[in-house]
Amino acid sequence: MITTYDYIDSNRRKTILLIFLFPISLLILLFVALYVVLLMYPELKVNTDPIAVQIINFYWAFFLICIVASTIWTIISFYQGSNMILNMVHAIKVPISSNKYTNNTKKILENLDITNDIPTPKINEIRNILGNISKTEGIPTPNLYIKDEKELKVLALGTKENCAIILTRELIETFDTSKLGEMIAQELTHIIIEDMRKEAIRILENISITAGIPTPNLYILEKENGLNAFAVGTNENNCAVILTKGLIEKLDKSELEAVIAHEVAHIIHKDTSLMITVTLLIGFFTYLGYVLIRSSLSGGRSSRRSSGKGGGIILLIGLAFFLYGYVVAPLIRLAVSRTREFQADAKSALLTRNPQALISALKKIANYPIVDTFNSQFNNNELVAPMCIENPLRIKVSLFDALSNLSSTHPPIEKRIQALEVMDGQRLGY
Repeated sequence: MITTYDYIDSNRRKTILLIFLFPISLLILLFVALYVVLLMYPELKVNTDPIAVQIINFYWAFFLICIVASTIWTIISFYQGSNMILNMVHAIKVPISSNKYTNNTKKILENLDITNDIPTPKINEIRNILGNISKTEGIPTPNLYIKDEKELKVLALGTKENCAIILTRELIETFDTSKLGEMIAQELTHIIIEDMRKEAIRILENISITAGIPTPNLYILEKENGLNAFAVGTNENNCAVILTKGLIEKLDKSELEAVIAHEVAHIIHKDTSLMITVTLLIGFFTYLGYVLIRSSLSGGRSSRRSSGKGGGIILLIGLAFFLYGYVVAPLIRLAVSRTREFQADAKSALLTRNPQALISALKKIANYPIVDTFNSQFNNNELVAPMCIENPLRIKVSLFDALSNLSSTHPPIEKRIQALEVMDGQRLGY
């Protein structure tokens, strides 16, 4: 039986061949488009030679321009693709450290004017509320401090394991306890989220050290509650790992470690540079085809008559680019991304020495991997989908898709889990 180990470094030659398929398939489509144009408009023929010969002899400059333009865009995508994608998905960079949420709360508290002259009954109510909130969030009860200051402010310091809540005298005297409870809960949520982010950074640093690469930047999709992740970067010194907020909040430490290791594996295997270039190439030709089609059809019937055969030529070439961007290139891209997921799973298991953690994480991710940003109908963020650990798109599966499985950007979770179980010695009898 094929295990996940068998996918490690087994597709290098295949990947190189697939990359070469992009310009080859593009040239074939453009050749077919020109062939159709010459059939539709015989007056464009230069001589009586076969159409294929005429295209090769007299339209070579057109192919050369297409190759040069795609090459320039490939270079731009390679060097600037990471920043483009991070801006597209509105990823927010997580700072390495925070001055507000630190373990060193004592030094901060030394400068505060603490007082005990607030009515005791209200203080007891606040402490009860604080205890209930802490119990609900599953954290130790924070220390409560009162600052003798005429300002409506609540402040939380420290970490979720050792934090302090500071209320001002004016705040306690102005608001009722239920409102104070809401404000305290909000501050504690900030601490918990910040703690999760710091934990993610620590995990990323540890995994990077184990893998022998510089620590990538960490980005978070703040508004995404779905569970997903992906990585970008052209090399180990210029890369980033992107996690959704839902992933950080819902996975435990070992599961989060396995997912981060999976994304670091993509960086190690150079998948990120490949997928960035492929993704932006697809977007470029799709958009170019859209522009050509729209320009050929705009202006109404009279303008199309006046433009004559020129509009038809532009339309056919635009359709060729559009077909390339939406059909041919995605099929090549999917072939790359689907096998790469097995490789990254294997590397994650090797880096963490814990295949079960990734199995558990994949099961949770499979329940809701949807990323709303990638499903917006007003942008092309869906092009980033193959880079994610699991497909983040809402797919309407047709009968053709179900039979061919061509629309799947990732191998089935079940097969990935089976391969990981073989690594863990659970399926040796199969």
